[in-house]
Amino acid sequence: MENYEQTLTYVSISLCLLIFLYTIIIQRRVNNRSNLLNSRETELENQHEELLSKEDNQARNISFQNSLQQAEVTTELQQTRISFHNEQNKTKAPERYAYVLSMFRSGIPTEEISAALGMSSHEIAQLLKLSAISQKTKESAMQTCN
Repeated sequence: MENYEQTLTYVSISLCLLIFLYTIIIQRRVNNRSNLLNSRETELENQHEELLSKEDNQARNISFQNSLQQAEVTTELQQTRISFHNEQNKTKAPERYAYVLSMFRSGIPTEEISAALGMSSHEIAQLLKLSAISQKTKESAMQTCN
């Protein structure tokens, strides 16, 4: 019986040792998997931050593109307006003076004349004074000839 008890003790100790070793192996696996999960979690957090950064950059790019398009439209409109004024100013000076005089004689205010011809109201007033002086000079010349 003594041999039986001794064998039973060895088997019990062996089983305990095996269970202890198996527990250590399982614990290592759990630690490895835990480390793997932690590293993947860190990778996912980094990727999430990269995506947020890319979204911010994309939003800034879209905003910039919109601003650029608005600037292009504004520039195009300004160029159209500038070319319109240049076309108006291409008429010969004497023709413009004649337009000013005929418009004034038809009762159009100087502000409307200046807006229509793209000239300042001071320039319109000066042209009207010059035409009045010119008219007086023509009349006095006609009287001297007669």
